[in-house]
Amino acid sequence: MEEKELLKAIRAKAKDIKGLRGVGNKNPRFKTWHVSTLGLLKNLPKNFTKQANSFKSLAFTDTKYHRTSRPSESDDIQIFNRDLEEALKILKSIKPLKKPEQE
Repeated sequence: MEEKELLKAIRAKAKDIKGLRGVGNKNPRFKTWHVSTLGLLKNLPKNFTKQANSFKSLAFTDTKYHRTSRPSESDDIQIFNRDLEEALKILKSIKPLKKPEQE
């Protein structure tokens, strides 16, 4: 995929986040979005490794061990939405590479 097309697809993924808020990490629509976004990020040039790794590190769920009780559903949604906001920041930070000036 050409860089221009790739960046356009990533911008579209960033826009999709609005419709994913509150659905949770087990929702099929979210899972499809997440897997396809990871696929796009794998095709980015090496200059974007930091952003791709930051996105991959988002869990979209509570990853802490809870001895007594599981976190509430509202806690899960808060964590999910927080990670979606972080994903949005990461995706928006991916800008076209600047071409070297012609002499």
